Amino acid sequence: MKISLKLYLLFLFGGLMKKIFWPFLLAIFIQQFVLPQQGWFKQNSPHDYQLYSVDFVNELVGWAVGGIYGVILKTTNGGGTWEFQQSGTEYWLYSIDFTDLKQRYGSR
Repeated sequence: MKISLKLYLLFLFGGLMKKIFWPFLLAIFIQQFVLPQQGWFKQNSPHDYQLYSVDFVNELVGWAVGGIYGVILKTTNGGGTWEFQQSGTEYWLYSIDFTDLKQRYGSR
């Protein structure tokens, strides 16, 4: 039985192409859509508090809570800098949630 060179190359590289193409396409999909955290970066904090919760009301304004004595930190520039705010409690704060700039909920 005689197999033409063209048919043999199509069989050889056709199967190889499937083995290479789909994993390559999957890798690109994962990189572009499944791992969107590429824009994340480590940021050093001037505070030495253990934080347990962070919530943002929009892309710029957010709060973080935790640590001993009810630590509250606020940012108005998307997390570029954080300012300490008085909480008025000595309890640790474990959670914070905002529905808008005026409605906020916390738990200890």
